[in-house]
Amino acid sequence: MPDKIKTVELNSGEYVAIKAKEIIAVPMLSVIENSFPQNTDVEKEYRQGFGNLLSEVFQNYSNIKYSNNTAEIAVEMIWLTEAVQNQSYKAKIRLFMVLRAVAQDKNSALNYVNRLETACTSVLHLYKYEAESIAHDDMDQLIGNIPDQSVYAVVKDEREERFQNAIIPACFGFDVFDAYANHLDSIINSLIDYPNCVISIQIIPTHLTEEENAMVTQISQALGMLSKGIMEQGVGNISFSETETLANTYKHYVTNRNSALFMYNIVVMGDDLSTENIASKMLGYINSDTSKQTAVKKIRLNKDKYLETLI
Repeated sequence: MPDKIKTVELNSGEYVAIKAKEIIAVPMLSVIENSFPQNTDVEKEYRQGFGNLLSEVFQNYSNIKYSNNTAEIAVEMIWLTEAVQNQSYKAKIRLFMVLRAVAQDKNSALNYVNRLETACTSVLHLYKYEAESIAHDDMDQLIGNIPDQSVYAVVKDEREERFQNAIIPACFGFDVFDAYANHLDSIINSLIDYPNCVISIQIIPTHLTEEENAMVTQISQALGMLSKGIMEQGVGNISFSETETLANTYKHYVTNRNSALFMYNIVVMGDDLSTENIASKMLGYINSDTSKQTAVKKIRLNKDKYLETLI
């Protein structure tokens, strides 16, 4: 078996392969600035680099789907806090990357995880991060040490939009996460106050089916028409300005139908106080730009059902 990769056979007969890596060293900005040309925005370069990693993960997904339509992959970032003594802060933060693949046979699942690991490790090394593999049993023990009193998920708030017209009486409404350039200081400062808690951010490459693409295009066209205005006999041009934001959301998916697309899970686990406050910090970060509000909410999960899904 490949080094430190765990495989599990599911009830469906498929296999899950899982590989965990701990990021043990993060580069200092003052040090790495010297390796870039003068006046380079190093933070922007790093954001672009990890954006490229997401594109590479999606390309791996596309290649896998071409030969194995039922396979799935996922990349999870885990921030785990542990208590410290004799420090001005209460907890240190450990960073982990967990790679998963689901396939019809064991060898394929292992192969897909190895491909994911190669892509992720390459970017980490390029940007001077140091990472090492961690045995899955050790990862299980670390997660098992986290109190499971409370589990929160941060989710986009979905809704039904009604427009009172014949062209499109109603449609499914949601927002798109923007590209965030803000620092994570507020979340980090919250984490170091709460030992023994976890933030898990999982991204899962996906794509729209032909039926979904057709429906998104149809709704986008209808919303675009309404936002620009329609002619009513005896009244003139009537504009439905409330459809403009939603029209732009649907247009985003039409424009990027062949680009990288991800589902996501954001979960906070720990004791009651820490999860409540950290989940609130996540909401605040997502909506830190008041000009581009995203409708999100936190929901409390059934901890027993959630923990059953952890492998």
